[in-house]
Amino acid sequence: MFIELVESLRCPRPHEFTWLVASTLEMAGRDIRRGLLGCPSCSARYPIRDGVVDFQTRDGTTPIPDSMPLADAAGDPELAMRVAALLDLTSPGGFIVLAGTWSEAAPALRALVDGVEVLVLNTTVALVSGKGISLARTDGSIPIRPGAARGIALDERHAPHVNSAARALRQFGRLVAPIAASLPSDLEELARDGRDWVATKRVETSDAVPLRRG
Repeated sequence: MFIELVESLRCPRPHEFTWLVASTLEMAGRDIRRGLLGCPSCSARYPIRDGVVDFQTRDGTTPIPDSMPLADAAGDPELAMRVAALLDLTSPGGFIVLAGTWSEAAPALRALVDGVEVLVLNTTVALVSGKGISLARTDGSIPIRPGAARGIALDERHAPHVNSAARALRQFGRLVAPIAASLPSDLEELARDGRDWVATKRVETSDAVPLRRG
């Protein structure tokens, strides 16, 4: 888990947003290999082992299987190109979230796009945390604080959490979701095909203020 991503995470339990506190036991460069994330609000503890954060546990005691080497170091180049286009990854900076089956794009995407961190939730392929890819396990929820992510791609398993994914987007951030998922009210649809729609976070506007004539 890339240490700078910790500030963009949130406890998935239903309570007001608070920052998670990281306790590190082993580092590899800027990546946490072993440690613990703690929630000051509800006292939940989420372990990090082999660079993988497990948000499915609350006490930090459930063992996590060892990481596996990449099954295919190149990943899926075609899917990576699709992700880069849908999430508009034309410039460096920020991080994106690939949930479920979108994880197949992660290795090829890191080779295709510079300067964008990738957080994978519930990978469906064998991945190793590090070198721009961070891994987390969840119950399907999106443990990202409001306004933090540059882009998010959801598969069908994660589609029920489309509204929390929309809240996690920063302004002008993009969300990709299955066409069966309802479009959140704070997003503007850009396009759709037979599988997915892509939408962007609307610009927040304030109420008009009447001007007083002098």
